Amino acid sequence: EQKNIPDRISEKSFVEQGIADTPMQHEGINSKRHERKAFNQQVKNYRKSKAGYKNMQEKVVNRGHLDSLSKHFSFNEKKVVKELSHELKTYISFESLDDKRRMLFNWKNSTLIKHAVGEDVTKQLLT
Repeated sequence: EQKNIPDRISEKSFVEQGIADTPMQHEGINSKRHERKAFNQQVKNYRKSKAGYKNMQEKVVNRGHLDSLSKHFSFNEKKVVKELSHELKTYISFESLDDKRRMLFNWKNSTLIKHAVGEDVTKQLLT
């Protein structure tokens, strides 16, 4: 009452207070444990199936890119690409080709600079 909170706690029953409702028994944290476990398991299964679906979609898209790209290759080029992708454990897509080409270009330039200037000078320049 001093804090102007309208809720009241009373030892009287609902009938004595004039409340037309059925009283409930307090449920502790342990009473809902099995329901929480079941719900959490459902969420885990959902997330796992969603990740599997996304992975499968990526494989389908990558396979489509590889198929369309391989139409322009000769038999020997197709064999080399297949062996490389298997060895690298990756899928080749059009989006990643430009990134790979840029990375190889940067790697080639860095090795040429290291060879021409010397490893120690390159480390000093970087720091």
